[in-house]
This record gives sequence, C-alpha cells and structure tokens, in this order.
Amino acid sequence: MSLSKLSLLTAAALFTLGGVAAHADSLSVGTSVGSFTFSIKDNGHTTTETAGGGNFVGTTAIINGQPVSFNAVYCVDLFDDINNGGTYNLTSNTTGIVNGSHVNNAADIAWLIINLSAGADTKTESEALQAAIWATEYDGTGSNNSPEFILSSSSPLWTDYHNDINLLNNAISHGQVNNGLIADLDWLSPTSGSKWDSETRQGLVGYDPPAVPEPGTLSLLGTGLLGVAGMVRRRLSA
Repeated sequence: MSLSKLSLLTAAALFTLGGVAAHADSLSVGTSVGSFTFSIKDNGHTTTETAGGGNFVGTTAIINGQPVSFNAVYCVDLFDDINNGGTYNLTSNTTGIVNGSHVNNAADIAWLIINLSAGADTKTESEALQAAIWATEYDGTGSNNSPEFILSSSSPLWTDYHNDINLLNNAISHGQVNNGLIADLDWLSPTSGSKWDSETRQGLVGYDPPAVPEPGTLSLLGTGLLGVAGMVRRRLSA
C-alpha cells in the first residue's frame, strides 16, 4: 500500500472516530403509568407521600450515537422528580451509577427489571415493580442517612409487590443475582433539557434487551457454518 493511501485511510479513521465522539447523548422520557402512596422513614421521621412510579413507556435515547428504544425505564431516585415527555441531555453508563453516586443494591435492581419488567404490563404490576425497586434501593433502618421505603400491606399494590420481593429473595438464595447483571442495563442521568430542574436531578435505569434472532435467521446461520465446514474439509482432503 502506498504512503498516500495509508495517510488517507488514517485520516478517514480519525474523522470517523471524531464524528462518533461528537454525538451528544440525549433522552426522551415517555409516560409513567400513574402514582401510588408509600412512606419513607429517614432520620427517625416517617412521612407519607404519593409519587408517580412505574415504567416510563415509550422512552427513547441516543447513546454513543446509537438510537435506543427502551422496553422498560424505572426510577432509581426517590427524592427527585422528572416530568413525563421531557427531552434531556444525558450521561449514561453500565456500572450502576446515577448522578455521580452508586445505586444501592444495583445488582438486585437489575435482576428485578431484567426478569420481571416484561410481565409487569398492567398499571398495578408496573407500580408494584417500581415499589419493589425502591424498597430494594432504600432498605435502610430509617435512622440518620439510612432511608427506609415502606409500602403498607393495605396498599392495592401489596400482593404484586410482595411477590416481586419474594422472587428476588429466591433468586438471591439460588445465586442468580450477581454484579454482572448491572452491565445489562443503562443507568441514566439527565443533565439538562426541556423540563430539567437542576435542583431535582432524577436518576433512571433503562432496559433494552438484546434482539433474539428469528428461527429463519438461525437456520441460515447454521447452513452458512456447515458450508464453511464443508469447504474446509474439501481443502484439507485436496
């Protein structure tokens, strides 16, 4: 290869890399299914609140220049707010960090979303999963800087919530929950945008499961591999 061609290829590669790096990540928040009542105990005081929760249906993002359509997006920041339908600049990672802080029990939360979000297709089930996520994250003692999420047994979400927590505990007892699950989700921190409030920096987590090849695609892949194997055998026998 001539030096001039090599220089052109190098320049093209650098231009391409620069183009990828120049993409600004963004988040378009969908619509949360509703709201429910719960309590938070912190610094020895218990307060009862009603807040929106559940899957933010229809949320999309641009991450590293690639479009993402999330199957599930849940809140992992009980003390801050975010508005439905807002468009935000975004920082994201696959390490369980939102707004510069590690999410408590991130692997447990990842298991809940990966395994239960697809089945949480009613309003009650989606809100119950949100409650289970918050209970898993805020599992403190209610003392100083150790917030405890509390859902009343009289809540209409209680049965589904209790089932979600039991399923998680069963998975933990069988060694099915590990830190490797954290990287299967995108941990999202909106940084500015149409409805962003710098005083309420919401943290979210999104799940975009990998596409499963259709049976026809798998069949073609198998045929291709067999064809390659046949070529190798013919070359070896020759």
